Amino acid sequence: MSESYNRIENCQPNPVVVDLDNDGKREILFASYDGKMHAYRLDKTEHGNWPYSIYKKAEGFYRFASEPVVADLDRDGCSEVIFTSWTEKASSGLRLGKLHILDCRGNVIHEQNLPRPKSSSRHENGALPAPTIADLDGDADYELVINTINSGFVAYDLPGSAGAKIQWRSGRNRGGTLRNDVTVAPMMHLLLNR
Repeated sequence: MSESYNRIENCQPNPVVVDLDNDGKREILFASYDGKMHAYRLDKTEHGNWPYSIYKKAEGFYRFASEPVVADLDRDGCSEVIFTSWTEKASSGLRLGKLHILDCRGNVIHEQNLPRPKSSSRHENGALPAPTIADLDGDADYELVINTINSGFVAYDLPGSAGAKIQWRSGRNRGGTLRNDVTVAPMMHLLLNR
């Protein structure tokens, strides 16, 4: 993969610590420079279909992932992992980032392209920051808010999400809207020093 800023915006592997499968043990999720979303257990293993590859060699260009948000949207005990992706810079040919929703085992539930760039002079789009889960319109269901590179802010309804268990609502925070979670550092210390 590439770490060249001239080729693709830098990947920020900000960790998220949650219990994905409701087994009482938390996993550490992060996006990395290998174009994958990882979900490690404290025994340094990944289970199910983790890691999930955002980069698809057949596409012919690099794709990196934002940090994820996590919620059990359908309340089945298997949390959904929601993140976005962006593509490498392009001088020609449209390259769109995606909205990705995976289940707790790393299986794709839903993927779709993010909107096309507003300017016809731009050939890439996507979203670098983590999405945010919030109730924007006061109905029972949540919405997903995404800050894209070249299409502004977009919001998607999350139908059937009323009563969802929100584990990690926004970038680097599991509870509210501040970036102040203190769980990550001790969990990373445990993982690295086993």
